[in-house]
Amino acid sequence: RHADALALQEETLAFRRRVLPPDHPDIASSMNNLAMSEWKSRDRVAAVELMKGAVGILIRLGTASTHPELSRMKGDLVDMLRATQTHNGAAAALHLRQGKKPKPNERCPCNSGKKFKKCCNY
Repeated sequence: RHADALALQEETLAFRRRVLPPDHPDIASSMNNLAMSEWKSRDRVAAVELMKGAVGILIRLGTASTHPELSRMKGDLVDMLRATQTHNGAAAALHLRQGKKPKPNERCPCNSGKKFKKCCNY
């Protein structure tokens, strides 16, 4: 049944990309849905890339503080990044609030256990 769901979600995303502007919130929603299905079907790399794209759209739109799904999407992305061990600073960046950057000797917010200066210092 995952294969059927993936096919429908890919079709929906393709349709929305054809008829909507590139940074439309509905495209982000379709990308999120497809990412979660890809994650469940074990295509971790595709899921992470789709979720990054969905979060990126909402952030570029300036809806970071008002969009109801953004917080959940960020949390899902952080969980995916942790599970795949490919955070490369993204997990830390998502957890930084209002531009507050940890001091170099503080623990990194990505929960790697390393100091910020040796992990996600960007």
